[in-house]
Amino acid sequence: MIIVCFILAFIIVIWLIFKLLLPLIYFKKITKLLKKHLEKRCLPYELKRIKSAKYDIDLKTASFHYYLKILIIKRHAELQINNKTTWELRYGIKKTPNSAFTKRQILKKIVPFQSTTFPNDIQKIVIVYPNPKRIVKYINESEMIIVDEKTDIYGSKIITPDKFSSLK
Repeated sequence: MIIVCFILAFIIVIWLIFKLLLPLIYFKKITKLLKKHLEKRCLPYELKRIKSAKYDIDLKTASFHYYLKILIIKRHAELQINNKTTWELRYGIKKTPNSAFTKRQILKKIVPFQSTTFPNDIQKIVIVYPNPKRIVKYINESEMIIVDEKTDIYGSKIITPDKFSSLK
């Protein structure tokens, strides 16, 4: 009975680490990288963490105002954008080259951010961390494009920490 309780406690601790602590560590790392980039470019900025379902960071620079949403994804995954509010994470490849992804996860955290209409002077940015294998967007049922930091995704842009240079 004691062993079962110990195993259960161990599982709960591991779950807490992966669900609560790891996203917080990633968030702090992204914020630190963002501040470092802005200071390196000598951009005056005001950065506020917002505890909201809609967005995570309110960033004001000398020339722009951004609402940033941070998406923490699995390593070696592909981000697939099907429409404005349906974003899918595809991961888990087999050992053979060019094999398909075996697992899928719908990203529900993006829905409030993408569904909300913000004032026109605010730019919506999604920061994806860690860098995905690729980001694709479906144009129609049979066409897709590779997304970069300049691609418009239904009124927002997607960047990774190594593309912070697109922020002005």
